[in-house]
Amino acid sequence: MELKYGDFCSGGGGMTIGAAAAGLTIVFGVEYEEKIAEVYRHNLGDHVLVADILEMDMETMPYVDVCHMSPPCPSFSRASTSSESETDIAIARNLARYIQLKRPLVVTLENVWQYRDSQSWATIRLTLDRCGYQVGIANVNMADYGVPQTRERMIVVARRDGGEVGLSPMTHTGKDKSGLGVLPIFQDSMLPPW
Repeated sequence: MELKYGDFCSGGGGMTIGAAAAGLTIVFGVEYEEKIAEVYRHNLGDHVLVADILEMDMETMPYVDVCHMSPPCPSFSRASTSSESETDIAIARNLARYIQLKRPLVVTLENVWQYRDSQSWATIRLTLDRCGYQVGIANVNMADYGVPQTRERMIVVARRDGGEVGLSPMTHTGKDKSGLGVLPIFQDSMLPPW
């Protein structure tokens, strides 16, 4: 079964590289900064759009089965001296609009742990709930997956097919601290053969 993948706020394509390695077909990436999009192109090809999410018409975006979102985190970081802005909230509204219009099978989101208390996340979460997604949220130390630094992240896995939500087993620790248990993101029957 071919699963199509799209990535909003894609950066240099780290999540997309993982999606491609898992056998997903990459349909789009969206990045605001041209120089960062150039890194994505180098890593993954020319299907990255340089665009401002605030100005995107989500009706024209293609459907994907798996959609990843990494909204900007500077307002939510522990190091931030500012608070959540109207821009942050507007970005979340347009990402929620994509979910509402296209209803991907799976939506994942990554941000700093403090994002969970934001109006931006509340907007996205309300849309996921209204669209019938089962939502799992975890506070993940990315060092448990081999990132060479302690990096706490809010990881969200949402599915609308009734399947279990969860994370892949940690690779660099013996103890599960994800809060979701150690579960595959996809049921075995949905994984591409590799």
